Amino acid sequence: MTISPESWQKMFFLGPEDKKWANAPADAKPPQQGWKNEWKVWLPAAQAAKKPEEDSELKDNHVLKLNEQQKLYARPHVRLQAALAFKVLKNAPQLTKEEAELTAAKLKTELRKIAYGVDKEDETTVTVAEAFGNVATANREAHCKSDNNPTKPLSVLAALSCICGKAAASDEEKVCGRHITARNTWTQASRNQNEGDMRSIGKTCGKGKPKPITSVDIRTALALVQHRIKVIGSDGFFGTVKSGTDCTGANNAAICVKLANFGSAPEVAEQALPWLGKLKEIADTLESRERKLRTRKAALAQLKQAEEAITKTIYAAGNIQQMQTTVSAVQPPEKKDGSAKECDAIQTAAECRKNGNCK
Repeated sequence: MTISPESWQKMFFLGPEDKKWANAPADAKPPQQGWKNEWKVWLPAAQAAKKPEEDSELKDNHVLKLNEQQKLYARPHVRLQAALAFKVLKNAPQLTKEEAELTAAKLKTELRKIAYGVDKEDETTVTVAEAFGNVATANREAHCKSDNNPTKPLSVLAALSCICGKAAASDEEKVCGRHITARNTWTQASRNQNEGDMRSIGKTCGKGKPKPITSVDIRTALALVQHRIKVIGSDGFFGTVKSGTDCTGANNAAICVKLANFGSAPEVAEQALPWLGKLKEIADTLESRERKLRTRKAALAQLKQAEEAITKTIYAAGNIQQMQTTVSAVQPPEKKDGSAKECDAIQTAAECRKNGNCK
């Protein structure tokens, strides 16, 4: 904007008050049509050019040293790069509110909630109420199915507890491995899972090594879970079913988490278990965020190139004028002596031959 003609810059400023500007093309003098998107970029630039000494990016910029001839040289080159930069900005994808908010810290919080039902660092202080969503007592099979509100396996820890928790009768010895020892049994009737046993189950998963989580990591974990959901009748079961349709924990029945109506409406059933539905939602949001950020990173690189090209043009404009001035000072115009003027006056070859000074 600083090298634009004065007539162009005046179009934005309505004056005489400093704060009176044309906020839209139709408000300009003279009124303009179109350019609605461009105006959002041009207006702040025009305002900065009005008082460059107050703008952090302009006050020390070499462009302020250009005279009118230098600006005239630089103008078409700068316009081209500015147009390219605007196109890059226009085409760069914008993050949605959800995508913008899904920072590394936010992702960490959400994954903790998925794991434990609450934002805690590990399982050591997680309560049954937090993992299952309620402290109400009920049959084990009620706690371990998706359509039992409000108490159900809301978290990964709760789901593991439904599978690995020791049944009161007909229990499967060391169902999740010999490294898990249950202090108590989880009865079928009117009891919650023992809190200490639930935490012990979570502890066996280990802490792993911290690393940045990508959408590929989440989708891989999600696929592993979905691959292990078996459809029996109209329901889905995560775990093992020998007989019956309820996850009682007994080895002659079913040791599992039940997803009601998974066979006919899998997405609805997954959403009923927040840890499973939320995991899919986060994977979708994170994948879109990653894709857009890659595109925006490439766009920023293009903008950087355009900025560098503009800077080179501005310096080149100043240098060209300076070189012309320097050359003119070192080599002043040649002065012709009297004989040279006499020769210039000759019109014919005969006259030239007669004048010995001009042969």
